Amino acid sequence: MSGPSDPRLETQVYRPAADSTLLVEAAKQVLDPGWIVVDTGTGSGIVADRLQREAAVRAIATDINPHACAAASRRGLEVVRGSLLDPIDEASVDAAVFNPPYLPADDRLPDDWLDRATTGGPTGIELVSDWIEDVPRVLKPGGVAVCLVSSLTDIDEVVAIAEATGLSVTELAERPFPFERLVALALNPAEPSAVDQLA
Repeated sequence: MSGPSDPRLETQVYRPAADSTLLVEAAKQVLDPGWIVVDTGTGSGIVADRLQREAAVRAIATDINPHACAAASRRGLEVVRGSLLDPIDEASVDAAVFNPPYLPADDRLPDDWLDRATTGGPTGIELVSDWIEDVPRVLKPGGVAVCLVSSLTDIDEVVAIAEATGLSVTELAERPFPFERLVALALNPAEPSAVDQLA
């Protein structure tokens, strides 16, 4: 088994940065101890690892990148390989967190695992849109999703997608950078009304 200094991790896995810290601190505001939390696209596993240690949750790390899965596994995390929320059963987690790739696809870049970790689709919004539309399926009643959104992606469009999916949106935290602004959003499925429950 490759060790922590495996050069493949340096070139094929997204490295933790200020965005990872922002996601952790935002998610901790809405998580309860003992919850089951899925960290989608875990990369190095730093978000899942910190949430497990600092918020006393059970973290499940998912990623389609085999090198990322290996890195997260070396942290002692429970890891499932797969795309976005595909490996997660219906109504099985209390929370889902995601630091999504959001750069538009660039044909000049190599099609490797690191490129996939930063590219959100042809316009940059496709992956986070797919995740938002699927997240209500995996959440238990009363669950919450937390994701980062960049001003490079169009925050208003992401909010509109969430609201169209039936999620209420709350801004938990933000951080400005020289070329972008990052915002952490909490997404809560709407509670069924008494009429819906009788139907």
